[in-house]
Order: sequence, then structure tokens, then C-alpha cells
Amino acid sequence: MTADRVLILTEDTHQGDETGAGRMRNRCAFTSRDMGADWPEAFTYAVVLGWDAEDDEEDPMPEMAARWGWDDEMVAFLRETHQRFQQLVDRRTAS
Repeated sequence: MTADRVLILTEDTHQGDETGAGRMRNRCAFTSRDMGADWPEAFTYAVVLGWDAEDDEEDPMPEMAARWGWDDEMVAFLRETHQRFQQLVDRRTAS
């Protein structure tokens, strides 16, 4: 897989008063788009908000993995990357 662009976020990445991580979270959380409808959006959502269900909700990760051909290694990568993204958001929120 090749990437056309690389996005690097740190706790110091800002656009105006908003952090880069916060901007990405808001985009994913409040868009009217179906974030599972295409591969780039589904991948972005997996990193930023995560497809794993909370509590008793039905878990959408297996459906997304099947739809986009994500094997167990990719699912593990997405979950780990989501955890790292969340840590970035948490660090920024705490300061």
C-alpha cells in the first residue's frame, strides 16, 4: 500500500485554537457522511474514533474488516493506532 500524503499529528499541532487531533475527532464524530462507505473514511474513523463497540452495543469492527479486507494484523494495527491517537487527545485535553 502506498500513501499519497502523510499526516503527522503531535499534541502541538494546531489550526487556530483547535488541535489537529480535536479537529479530526470533530470531523469524524459530526459528519453527515457514512464513514464506513469507503475505504479511506473507514480507515480514518478506525484510527480517530475506533470501530470497536462500547458496552452492549453490536461491534461493527468485524463488519468493517470483512467489507474492506482488513486481516487480523490490520485490525490489530488500527486498534493500536486508535489507542495512540486517543492518548494524544488525552494528553492535550489534560494540559
